[in-house]
Amino acid sequence: MGIASVDLLDAIGREIVFKSLRLGRVLDTSGKPLSDVRTFRAVNSVRIRGGPHSTIRRCEVCNCILYAPVRSHHLVGDAGNFLGLSGTDRGGEFIADESIVEHIDRPRFKNLGISKIRVLSQPLDGYPIDLEKTPSLASISA
Repeated sequence: MGIASVDLLDAIGREIVFKSLRLGRVLDTSGKPLSDVRTFRAVNSVRIRGGPHSTIRRCEVCNCILYAPVRSHHLVGDAGNFLGLSGTDRGGEFIADESIVEHIDRPRFKNLGISKIRVLSQPLDGYPIDLEKTPSLASISA
């Protein structure tokens, strides 16, 4: 889950935001809703992959995959799979294609961190494209 300003969400476009994100309220310490920010959770999330020093393991409590991308951040798959607006497995960030980024007035949002991320057909970390099929993890899963 992340927090975004209402101004940024409006700049992205209401139709895209309401189709791609689930929004919530942010409360101040007294419980009063803040009007200028919203929490968000993406409808679809993508996993950011890393280089050869990335680590992977399963949570002993919930059995989910815990993956830590190290350097060489990239997405794996076909670039067409990453059109629109998606969340990431890292929580408070999202992935937007160039057509969405074009609508954002960069001087107005000068502190907004926007960076390009590569889309590759094969991961650089040495793990399978589908991390569920990682041999050392498959042997310990229930």
